[in-house]
Order: sequence, then structure tokens, then C-alpha cells
Amino acid sequence: MILRIGTLLLGIGLIGLGLGALLAPEASSEGYGVVSDDRVWIGATGLRDLVLGMITLVLRQRMPEALPYFLAPLILLPLGDVLLVLTASQPMLHIAPHALGAIGIAVLAGLAWRNPPP
Repeated sequence: MILRIGTLLLGIGLIGLGLGALLAPEASSEGYGVVSDDRVWIGATGLRDLVLGMITLVLRQRMPEALPYFLAPLILLPLGDVLLVLTASQPMLHIAPHALGAIGIAVLAGLAWRNPPP
């Protein structure tokens, strides 16, 4: 039950991040923690999040047995975001959303491996 709710929230959250980056790139860039006016780069990251959110929701509904294999490497994205924000010399507060995202995905991945869906 927790895995189903968690993956639903993850999918919706990623879609929201993606749409935010595509529709409001400046605000999305500030929220990410690295201010940029490069709309193409922000759009590319938004598209990435949008597609990953859609994949999360499709797997949750159609192939829940694949979730452990999807969620485990997905942890690398927010960890990479942490490194990018760190290299941009931003305040530590900007790292928090990415670190919390990595922890959340790690918890979901652990649940998926421990209790694979039927």
C-alpha cells in the first residue's frame, strides 16, 4: 500500500516538476537551486522529469513487478542534482529538495525490492 501511494506521488510530482519547467522555466530554475536563463536546458530537464513521471505511473499500473528495477537507478538523478547544485556553489538549503528526493526514492526502491508487487 505504501509503495503504491509513494509511486503515485512520485509520478505526479515528477510530472508537476516537468510541467513547471516547461511552463515557468525561470521559477523552475530558481527552485532547482541553480539560476539559469537557458530555456533550452531548463526545458530539457523538464521534459526528462515529465517523461520519468509518466513512466513511473505506467509501471505502477501496468508492470508493478518492474518497479524495483526502475526505482533503484532512478536514485541517481536526485543525487546527480545534489552534485550539480554543490558545484554551482549555491547555499546548502538548495540541496535539501534533491537530497530529500533521493531519500524518498531510496525508500520506495527498498520497499519495491523487499515486497515486490504480485
